[in-house]
Amino acid sequence: MKRRVFISTGIASGLLASCTNIDLLSSRGNKKGKHDLEVWWSEGYYPEETDAIETIFKNWQRLTGNKIKLTFFSENELAAKARSAINGGPTPDLMYGYGINDTVVPILSYNNKLVPLDDIIKPIKPDLLPGVIDGISYFNKEKNKKSIYGAPISQHSVNLHYWKDLLEIASGGDGKEYVIPREWKKFWEFWHTAQKELRSKGYNDVYGLALPMSSLARDTTYIFEFFLEAYDAGLISTAGKLTVDEPGTRKKIIQALTDYTSNYKEHFVPPKATTWSDPDNNINFLSSLSVMTANPTLSIPGSQLSDEIAYFDRIGSVAWPNKIDGTPMRSYASIKQAIVFDSSNTSEAKSLLSYLLKTENLGRYVIGSQGRFLPATKPIMAMPFWHSQKDEHIKTAINNLNTPKDPAWIQNTAYSEVIAKNIWGVAIESIATGTLSTEKAADAAIIDIKKIFADHN
Repeated sequence: MKRRVFISTGIASGLLASCTNIDLLSSRGNKKGKHDLEVWWSEGYYPEETDAIETIFKNWQRLTGNKIKLTFFSENELAAKARSAINGGPTPDLMYGYGINDTVVPILSYNNKLVPLDDIIKPIKPDLLPGVIDGISYFNKEKNKKSIYGAPISQHSVNLHYWKDLLEIASGGDGKEYVIPREWKKFWEFWHTAQKELRSKGYNDVYGLALPMSSLARDTTYIFEFFLEAYDAGLISTAGKLTVDEPGTRKKIIQALTDYTSNYKEHFVPPKATTWSDPDNNINFLSSLSVMTANPTLSIPGSQLSDEIAYFDRIGSVAWPNKIDGTPMRSYASIKQAIVFDSSNTSEAKSLLSYLLKTENLGRYVIGSQGRFLPATKPIMAMPFWHSQKDEHIKTAINNLNTPKDPAWIQNTAYSEVIAKNIWGVAIESIATGTLSTEKAADAAIIDIKKIFADHN
């Protein structure tokens, strides 16, 4: 399938999409009645996404005779609506949002506000990729058991991107090859050295790394989770218990915070990184003001699809380095998922999801994301679109998921509030700005996390 391009002027264009109400009823129009299925959906970043979901839903309408009221929302708008549902706010029959799986779905499932989807997911379980089934299974406190509450649409992790041409300049500019180290410490020092070499050649505004250091950017926490993993700072035991009170865990948290923030304190990250929101590291990198950045999804290279030279030749993607002990980095997968609320339309909502999850339908929708998100099923992952030898971005992103780990919000629902409140972002910003020492910031984070877990229980 040929890729078309939607993003043109900024990586955040999808975040700023307006709320659009699209009625999938007949041209006569219909007021919402008891037979209408209310669906809230994230506005696509690319026209292929929106086109695909509208076509799929229209086909289901035609096949079943049911009626859908479909409303598209911007990502931020839908996330806010999803959060309000935790406190009893209005809900649709079915919802899909890019940013709800780690902060909202675990809490809604825990509080028995969602309909279990085991009956439509278990039949396709053999088709799901490793880690996906765990990423859609949540604990229900009232029923005292885990069930499947999400329908897996796609998945992603945190990816690392760099400018090949800037590295070539840093290494001498004469075609000399550079080798990006796999060892953790040497990997980060490599980008420091690149900055120094570029500065010596007159590139005085270019930094080695575009890492967010603010509490405004949720990306700060998502990226920092890999630093915690590098130091084996397991915050939750296999039994789901919080371990932050253990001396060894506290020490590893401090080491991870020191490691992450030292990039900023040693001036290898732009000074304004302490005020960045999520799009800002993307913008900084795409402006060639930094050599490397980390970012959830493949939106950064995806924004350059209209420029084949930039996409294929200038921007590179690289795997995460090995952990401190030399073992391969484990990547958590963020599963993008649809959820169903308890209503008179539960059976219709499940029917629609079952239809969407058919390989020919879901494949069209996921490919419509232009590689920004990866498939969650084996049949879709096997499609040629995902295996172009020329596309190192998708290839690297897929390889990043070869050693999956359960995210902390799957291990214990309470951790979703740690993500929602950006506890690690707050700690990192306080260290970077000099408000708190690393030890005090770590202890403040630990206190906040313990309170979240205590309130949750």
